[in-house]
Amino acid sequence: MAVHSDNKWNEKLPLILLGIRSTIKQDLGYCSAESVYGTHLKLPGEYFRPAVEVSNDMSDYIQRLKRHIKEIRSQAPRYSLRPSYVPRNLNDCSHVFVRIDHVRKPLQHPYEGPFKVLHRNDKTVTIERAGKSDTVSIDRVRPAFIEIGTCQLTEKLPPKSEQQLNDSGKPATASTTPKSSTNRTTRSGRKVHWPRRYAETIFIS
Repeated sequence: MAVHSDNKWNEKLPLILLGIRSTIKQDLGYCSAESVYGTHLKLPGEYFRPAVEVSNDMSDYIQRLKRHIKEIRSQAPRYSLRPSYVPRNLNDCSHVFVRIDHVRKPLQHPYEGPFKVLHRNDKTVTIERAGKSDTVSIDRVRPAFIEIGTCQLTEKLPPKSEQQLNDSGKPATASTTPKSSTNRTTRSGRKVHWPRRYAETIFIS
């Protein structure tokens, strides 16, 4: 206390008391705070080394921020090195299936076809669809394996004749037998009239 000759000695008192209580006594081997509290006191870092003064100048902070932003470089996009899967048989197949990309109905097949291949390159395949040529992406097609000797894959069946012939070659004849048109009376006395389509029976021979 005698060292500080100024009048503000009370401001130095807390630091002096902290030094007295945290100093290890030679005869005991521990400090006064340890004998009272059972543990050492946590001393501030400024007690051993001078504090680093932090500049509050905003202009310096802005300049350092500008330099940091200039050093930032944009990251180049990372393209996938994994190649897309393309079936090997797609290079020499004669027919292909085409994937349906629109919203499918329930239980609808994911592919349609097969269609005959007219021309192909690395990106597209030209097929014959409904008598016309159509170009589709190679990602939508899959090779179709066709049996040898198959001429046409899809053929329109001829329309059925109105009058089918039976095994004997005679046309089928329909005979109509009118049903008895007797009225039925319920328990309450109400008469039931059957519709005409239920009153006739058609026999085909």
